[in-house]
Order: sequence, then structure tokens, then C-alpha cells
Amino acid sequence: MSWVRLESAAYWAVFVTAFLGLALWESSRPTRRLLVGEQRRWRNHAGLFAIGITLPTVILKGMAPVVFAASVTNNPFGWLNRSTIPVAAKWIIAIVLLDFVKYAVHRGMHASPLLWRVHQVHHSDPDFDAELLGAFHGSFAHANISLPAGIEKRLRWALITPDMHRMHHSEQSHEHRRNFGDIFPWWDYLLRTYVATPAEGPQVVVPGLKGFQNEQSLGMGFMLALPFRREPE
Repeated sequence: MSWVRLESAAYWAVFVTAFLGLALWESSRPTRRLLVGEQRRWRNHAGLFAIGITLPTVILKGMAPVVFAASVTNNPFGWLNRSTIPVAAKWIIAIVLLDFVKYAVHRGMHASPLLWRVHQVHHSDPDFDAELLGAFHGSFAHANISLPAGIEKRLRWALITPDMHRMHHSEQSHEHRRNFGDIFPWWDYLLRTYVATPAEGPQVVVPGLKGFQNEQSLGMGFMLALPFRREPE
């Protein structure tokens, strides 16, 4: 089996296992009561996920990111392609740099009015639970769960925790412009975009966008049209 197929199989195995495990966890011990039923939310989110996968594949004519990465594996150019760098170091450097790129892109989506109109679809969800966003950590950071206070406090020095990322989904604009990190929180600490607790107090976070916090905001048609809608007063 080629490493491209192996990577794809590993991704989906981790994705499905993590999603189902976290979904069961938050269903049995949710941090916050959901506004809309899980079945409807996940059905519509799965639809958006399918569209998000299909469109780039069609536009790029099947050139998925992993396929592109495989095509340049033996490229002599690029710092990480130098044979003098140990393989383990390449992995660590690549993961840390990719996480910083994700932080920068995410922050740019909030800073650019045009990109925000698209990204706000993700923030329009009036609930906060495990979403179809990535493999393990994407689902973990968005899970409707809370860790014991002592564990959560220590873990957020190394990883983005659900409580930390939940503040990023606050309806308050000064809070959803903070905590941009994807996996590691270090960029938020270094670039001063980190906020420790909600302004209203611990565990007091109202997710969503003001004016769009209702059952209608989870309709497939509404979400697809949201980038073109006028923002509520």
C-alpha cells in the first residue's frame, strides 16, 4: 500500500474513532444544553462537510492536498527536503510550522471583511459540540465537554482545550477575535491573542452570531446563503 493510501486510511480511522468517542462523551455529559437537536445539526453539518470536500476536488481536478504532497516528495527544493535533517526533526518542524500557518490563516479570516463573510458560517452555529472539522483534535476542541479544572489548566499550556476554544465561538466580538490556535496555544500566547476566561465569568459563553441564534440558522439553505446576507443590526 502506498503511503498516500495509508495516510488516507489512517486519517479516516482516527477521524471516525475520535468523532464517535467524543460524540458519546458529550451526549452523556454535555457542558451546555443544545438549542437544536443533534440529529438535525449533524445532518446539516455533514452536508456542508461534503460540499467542502467536493468543491476543492472538482476545482483542482482531483488534486487533493495529500496527492499534491506526494507529487513533490522527491523535489530537491525546500528546506525540509534536505537529507541532512533527521526525519524526526522534519516531522516536528513541519507540524509546528503548519500549526502556525493555520493560526495565521484563521486570524486572517477574522481580520478580512471578505473572508469573514465566509468564515462566519462556522461561527453562526448557536450550539457548540463536536463538528466534522478534522481528525482527532478538531473534534476534541469543538466538543461540548469540559475537563476537570486541574487537568484543563495544565493541558492548555500544550494543547487547545474545549473550554479555551469555546470562548472563540462567543457571540461577543472581542472574544471571538481571540484564541485562534488550531492545535497548539503557543501562538495565541506569543502574539497576545489569548484570553483565559469569558468576560461574563467562567463557563458563561453564548455561542453563535448575535441576531442569528435560532433554529433557522442551522438550515442548509440559510448557511449557504449567509455569506451574502446583510449582517444584523
